[in-house]
Amino acid sequence: MQVHLPTEMSFLHNTRYYRLHLHYKRLYFWKGLKTNLATRQRFHISQSSIRHYIRFLNVIHLFAS
Repeated sequence: MQVHLPTEMSFLHNTRYYRLHLHYKRLYFWKGLKTNLATRQRFHISQSSIRHYIRFLNVIHLFAS
């Protein structure tokens, strides 16, 4: 059985996660950029973290919509 949220509810839901997503993306980007000066490997790790987070976000997005 599928439960459908009102559109404004799912919209708020999605924007909240999107804002969170942007925050994490910025966080990982700057963190990666800072450590990139020291080591390139750390930056690669944070890059893959972004990719994993986006994948995780897409799953949430599917459930929220």
